[in-house]
Amino acid sequence: MKALFKLVCILVVLGLVAAIGAGVYVYMNKDTLIAKVIEEALEYILQVDVSLASAKLDIQGSRIDLYDLAISNPEGFKQPEAFSFTHATVDIDLASLRTDIPALNLLSMKEPKITLEHAAGGSNFDKLIANAARLESQEETEPMDVKIDKIIVENATVTVSAPILPKAITLKLARLELNNIGTEDGTISASKAIKILLSAILKESLKSGKGILPDNLMDSFKGGAEVLKERLDMRREMLEESLGTGGENLKETTTEATEKVKTGLKGLFNKK
Repeated sequence: MKALFKLVCILVVLGLVAAIGAGVYVYMNKDTLIAKVIEEALEYILQVDVSLASAKLDIQGSRIDLYDLAISNPEGFKQPEAFSFTHATVDIDLASLRTDIPALNLLSMKEPKITLEHAAGGSNFDKLIANAARLESQEETEPMDVKIDKIIVENATVTVSAPILPKAITLKLARLELNNIGTEDGTISASKAIKILLSAILKESLKSGKGILPDNLMDSFKGGAEVLKERLDMRREMLEESLGTGGENLKETTTEATEKVKTGLKGLFNKK
């Protein structure tokens, strides 16, 4: 949900590896490069504009500080942003960067500002989740997996906006903690991590809005999430049927960009 993610943990790792491995000049500009990588990768996954003012890498402390992230709303929504924070931290396992599965110990976001907006056709979170989910289709390639031990969202403010409301309603979100995100072996792709985080935020927002938000609006938010889940499940089933047992065709389907990233990461550490 992860900075979250956002957010997205794998993107932080990719930026870190690139900054460390590309030479003295790149190392001197590592913070700027990490911020740029996170921006562009989140934009690719979420299909919206993303800005990150700066990133600060502390190699000795195995930590990255992220400052002033803003994720724009998808088209069709009035509010400018869906998610933002002034500061987040990412604790990383540097040793894991030499393996095929980078590991993040913690992604912590404090006092993020979240906009939950409903319009014709569903909510902004439904749209963002659907955008990330396209990476699970045959046409789009999943990013490499990572391990995420924990994501924490603290003191979040949720602004709920909808045509039926005379004015926006502000809610306080309870502390949100997600542990061991992903499959049984602990690995997960960036797109799935984003889906889990956004879904958890939506669920906690509706819990906080019980008795405050109109019942019909609550039902609309819930309905949109349930319809989206059904569509994604159906899409996955159809994909599995078309690929056959084992999904070998999906594994063979890779975009040029992803191949370059994976080849580059191995080359940085002289992996054969």
